[in-house]
Amino acid sequence: MKYLMDSAAAQQKALGLTFGVSLTAGQVAQLTRSILWWESVTINGQTVMVPKLYLSPEDITLHNGSVISGNNVQLAGGNITNSGGSINAQNDLLLDSTGSIDNLNAGLISAGGSLDLSAIGDIGNISSVISGKTVSLESATGNISNLTRTEQWAMNNGYNHFSGTDTGPLAAVRATDSLFMGAAGDISITGAAVSAGDSVLLSAGNDLNMNAIQAGERRRYGGSGWYETHAVAPTVTAGNSLMLSAGRDVNSQAAGITAENSMDIRAGRDVNMAAESTGAGDHDSTFSMKTVHDSVRQQGTDMTSGGDITVTAGRDITSVATAVTAKGDIRVNAGHDIVLGTATESDYHYSESGETRNRLLSHQTTRTITEDSVTREKGSLLSGNRVTVNAGDNLTVEGSDVVAERDVSLAAGNHVDVLAATSTDTSWRFKETKKSGLTGTGGIGFTIGSSKTSHDRREAGTTQSQSASTIGSTAGNVSITAGKQAHISGSDVIANRDISITGDSVVVDPGHDRRTVDEKFEQKKSGLTVALSGTVGSAINNAVTSAQETKESSDSRLKALQATKTALSGVQAGQAATMASATGDPNATGVSLSLTTQKSKSQQHSESDTVSGSTLNAGNNLSVVATGKNRGDNRGDIVIAGSQLKAGGNTSLDAANDILLSGAANTQKTTGRNSSSGGGVGVSIGAGKGAGISAFASVNAAKGREKGNGTEWTETTTDSGKTVTINSGRDTVLNGAQVNGNRIIADVGHDLLISSQQDTSKYDSKQTSVAAGGSFTFGSMTGSGYIAASRDKMKSRFDSVAEQTGMFAGDGGFDITVGKHTQLDGAVIASTATPDKNHLDTGTLGFSDLHNEADYKVSHSGIPR
Repeated sequence: MKYLMDSAAAQQKALGLTFGVSLTAGQVAQLTRSILWWESVTINGQTVMVPKLYLSPEDITLHNGSVISGNNVQLAGGNITNSGGSINAQNDLLLDSTGSIDNLNAGLISAGGSLDLSAIGDIGNISSVISGKTVSLESATGNISNLTRTEQWAMNNGYNHFSGTDTGPLAAVRATDSLFMGAAGDISITGAAVSAGDSVLLSAGNDLNMNAIQAGERRRYGGSGWYETHAVAPTVTAGNSLMLSAGRDVNSQAAGITAENSMDIRAGRDVNMAAESTGAGDHDSTFSMKTVHDSVRQQGTDMTSGGDITVTAGRDITSVATAVTAKGDIRVNAGHDIVLGTATESDYHYSESGETRNRLLSHQTTRTITEDSVTREKGSLLSGNRVTVNAGDNLTVEGSDVVAERDVSLAAGNHVDVLAATSTDTSWRFKETKKSGLTGTGGIGFTIGSSKTSHDRREAGTTQSQSASTIGSTAGNVSITAGKQAHISGSDVIANRDISITGDSVVVDPGHDRRTVDEKFEQKKSGLTVALSGTVGSAINNAVTSAQETKESSDSRLKALQATKTALSGVQAGQAATMASATGDPNATGVSLSLTTQKSKSQQHSESDTVSGSTLNAGNNLSVVATGKNRGDNRGDIVIAGSQLKAGGNTSLDAANDILLSGAANTQKTTGRNSSSGGGVGVSIGAGKGAGISAFASVNAAKGREKGNGTEWTETTTDSGKTVTINSGRDTVLNGAQVNGNRIIADVGHDLLISSQQDTSKYDSKQTSVAAGGSFTFGSMTGSGYIAASRDKMKSRFDSVAEQTGMFAGDGGFDITVGKHTQLDGAVIASTATPDKNHLDTGTLGFSDLHNEADYKVSHSGIPR
């Protein structure tokens, strides 16, 4: 204290200081040392003298452990830095800098009353705390940064390696009452907190950034290891209302933004709400096994309000896995485009193992691989009392939900697209077994050789049925309006009351679940075999084989049956020996030596495409209108494929040009091929008196193919509790569709074309084989041979209408007016009403039948052995 008072006395004359008068900015800038100066202040109507601390630019830095404390604290200077120290005021605190203000290294700046930080340059709060009753941070020309710092570390110990990213103390700016942050440049809240008991206002001349930081750890122990990463999210919390404003962009990444009352977000350019990924995984590698596991999750921005939420951008609004929830209304407005989209989450598993078995004279290895990969889409959510989304150009909702208790309104100057997102999955299974050395033949004998078998199966799919978008109201209406095309794909629009969809054209179509499977089997075998031959030798082999099966059986009843079989086989062997002795057959018992090789391969490929239709479900009325006022795709058309329209009241389809209601195809395709070839040569020597030597050889080959295609149609259905009204300026086409209502009214400008679609199935296969062989016995100089061949073919075809296309009216009947031609192909116009309530007025009328057919052909030809 004495130092500060002595400094004031020493500089008073040089700077022209007047007792009781505050220093000017110029006088503060000329201070060579900090001073304590007495100034006059009016308190409760009385003028009193109070001390005020002025820090010179040379003394402005407070280091660790430094403390400035008082009832009221005012600091003015150039650059002000608090590095691990404390600046405390029981009442009010003011820091006024002609340069920058920095609160660093767990520093504390606090006030029991108002806290004002004012700087010409930047204001930084780095892993430190700023708190007060009312808090104001203002940068005249610079930026404001509230940042939680991170620290990377690593340790190595031989085969072990550890590394990670840790966070320092949480940076926070807090107010028990209201809070204001204003910067001419950027405001950045990075892994930090901003909170107030009352209202919060953040205003940036350039960008307002609320970004997460990623921390985590990795460990590796030789061939094994694991890792985890997590997001440290920024938070902005208001006990009352909250306003975030930026002259350019508002950017958030995994931010938590909360207001007890209303929330208002405004950007001169773009609002970008992004997600931050988190992950975990492990891997292990040994001599015989390798495993890998990885998972990725997404943490999106979370905006919650006890009142209304308004988001406004001069250009674009982009939401990725963002949840916006309000007790009041939600209003989202952009001058250009709005995208409510998804972030991708994933899981991956890989396992590879090898097994080796070594016996005295044989060797076997088995290799197995399992691999699975899955991705899922985490969508955005808008949920409020009422929800209104307006885009000047395009509006896209993909794999996301827009829901309200009351009305939902989506509108765009150009396109509105409500789409399903796409998830993926892949699977691989592989097993290979190799054998070599000495193996048994099943009887008395052995084989020296090698064999290899392998099975490879790969599967891949894309799925949209699990990632549909939903636009819905639990107690109100849903309205979708597009200046150009309104497109609903693989998604749901649901309203307790009315649904209205209007566009230059309207397209409603299904999502698709697609899958491919490829499977391959291969087998190769070759070897030299020594075994008993002849009738007696074959009988003995059978008896030995039966005895082995009896020994290996675990079930008592099966073991008893196998024992019976073994006894009978032994009897048969004895009978064969007796018969050979009686007939004098010299070759009844012998030894054969044969060299054989055989290989085979089969592979199959299949594809499937399963549709998942969109649904429009209105508790009351449903209206779809194509105005044809612009020059977009399908101008003036309503196109609905493989989807379902339902209304408790009336349904209206009104198109300036065409109305096309059609089915969507579920398809399956299968192709397959197989082939095999082999052969062998050998010699056998009889054991009896006068026995001969026989040589034999054989070859074989086979190949086949198959091809199958199938199509099943998912129909478009329109079901209305009251009246269905169809108006088209040109054609109305029903191809694989049903229109159901108590009454049907149609006014078709040109043609009415109604036809049913047939499910189809086709299958074609062909298999050919050939075999040849022969033997010759030296001594008797006799021989024999054979040749065999076969060819099999199968063809099948099936065509059938599963659901008949048509207009089906109830007791209200139908009133249909067609400007030109009406054509019915395997279709129907019908009602349950009396004839006087049914009217069809058309220029011309034509009809034809569709024939359901089933054709099956099988052929076989060959040369018997």
